[in-house]
Amino acid sequence: MRPGVIGAALVAALAGLTATSVGPVGAAVPSAQTGTRAARHSPGARHGASTLRVLLTAAPATRYLVFVGATGTGQSYGLYRSVPGTTARTTLLAPGGPRGVTDPPAVDPTGKWIAYSFADATGTGVAITSISGLHTYVVVHRPASEPMVVAPTWSPDGKTLVVERYNDSRSVAVGLAILRPVKGAILKPIKGTSGLTYPKFLPKSSTALVARRPKDGATVVVTTAGKVTLVGKYGAVGFAVSPNAKLLAYTDTTGNLWVRPWRAKGTARKLAHRGLAEFPVFSRNGATIYFDSPASGGLPTDIFSVNVAGKTLVREQVTPALEEWGPAVSA
Repeated sequence: MRPGVIGAALVAALAGLTATSVGPVGAAVPSAQTGTRAARHSPGARHGASTLRVLLTAAPATRYLVFVGATGTGQSYGLYRSVPGTTARTTLLAPGGPRGVTDPPAVDPTGKWIAYSFADATGTGVAITSISGLHTYVVVHRPASEPMVVAPTWSPDGKTLVVERYNDSRSVAVGLAILRPVKGAILKPIKGTSGLTYPKFLPKSSTALVARRPKDGATVVVTTAGKVTLVGKYGAVGFAVSPNAKLLAYTDTTGNLWVRPWRAKGTARKLAHRGLAEFPVFSRNGATIYFDSPASGGLPTDIFSVNVAGKTLVREQVTPALEEWGPAVSA
């Protein structure tokens, strides 16, 4: 997650190395890292449970999970890849180098490219790496004197990234910006988006995103032209819209994972309470929700999955020495 303070001590590792396979539970992860996870500030909300019809798409299941990882408290983060249902993982961005991942990654619609935000000794930026971890380039880098560039999300056509600009010293979301996924890209601020955080493109729309408004716990839809529409005040901290745009999965400040109809009448249903559950994301076919949570209170966190009926909870990554969070999925 984005660090609490940007400074010269912020370091992590840049992939450009051959991806290294790391074994199953308990296997060692090379090198140490530096950086911390920031707290989320949003009023929590509890909702009554109800029956909710499961609506799935015909999309394929998830091929890979991509997630952030660290080997110790207060250290910077690397990037890993795994296959759902297995605990073996591959290192894409090794820890201990000049850059550290600050927020959950995003996989492009083809499943071939991963965008992630990073911090280094001189500022923040966005980089893109291949799903193999063999090819990496920096899209944009801004100095530490400017707002952080964090939380990238891909448009469904794969032509655009939208990022959040975040004032780390004041813990304030400055606004969203459009970023073309090419080297040396220029940030184009989206007017009217001050205070919005963690944007995610809506399925099948390259102009509309869902975002969080921390000041009142609101979930909103915002367009790339800057039009903001309230969806509801669920106290959502992390959220995801299903591939068929029928369901909204979200976590609250009490650590619950919920699912409810997206922009339709209906009641939220609690799927899991793991304590500090964060960053839900749907599988490509919409049948499963992945999220991170401590296994039993406090750090380190692990990656979990649960089906949308809430009946099967799986601990996807079970490595005692590795903190794992911020899952993303690929086709």
